[in-house]
Amino acid sequence: HEGLITNEKGVITVTSLPWGEYYFVETAPAPGYVADTKPTDKVVIDAKYVDASPITVEKTNKQTEFYITKTDINGEKYLTGSTVEIFKVINAGVQPASEDGATSGEEEQIIPITSWTSDGSNHLIKGILEVGETYIIKETAAPTGYGLLESYIEFTVNEDGSITSDANFAIDENGN
Repeated sequence: HEGLITNEKGVITVTSLPWGEYYFVETAPAPGYVADTKPTDKVVIDAKYVDASPITVEKTNKQTEFYITKTDINGEKYLTGSTVEIFKVINAGVQPASEDGATSGEEEQIIPITSWTSDGSNHLIKGILEVGETYIIKETAAPTGYGLLESYIEFTVNEDGSITSDANFAIDENGN
C-alpha cells in the first residue's frame, strides 16, 4: 500500500492485507516533525493472524527544534528587548509569469509564523517549522540602544531537521 496517511492521533489502520511480509516506511512527516525513514521491523501476515488481534507497529518522530539567540554584532553579548519574527516563504524565488510564460506565475508569499521578544537567553522554536520549507528570520524592533537590523536571514529546514542558509550565523553542537 502507498499513500497511507495518519489520522489526527498519528494512527494508520490497514485492513485486508494479503498474506506476506510487510515493512512500514515513513515517506513524509507530519508538519513540525522530522520523518523517521528507517523501515519498521518486518510484519508477517499469515494463517496464524486470520482471527488474531490487530498488529501494532509504532514509530516515534522527533519535532523540528531550533534555538535562536539575539546577540550583539560580535556575537558576544546576549541582548534583551529585540522583537524577532519568523516568516514562512511560499513559492520561494518564484516570480510572476513573464510574457513568454517562462515562470509559473505563482508569486512568492511571506506568511508570519511566530514572534517573540528576546530576553537574553536561547529561544526555543519547537514543532512549528516544517521540513522542506523555507523561512525568514527578521528583527522587527531593536533593543534599546541598538539600531534595527534591516537585513533578514533566509533558511531552509532540511529533511533531517537541520537547517541550511547562505547567511553567516553560528550553530553550535547543540543546535544553538
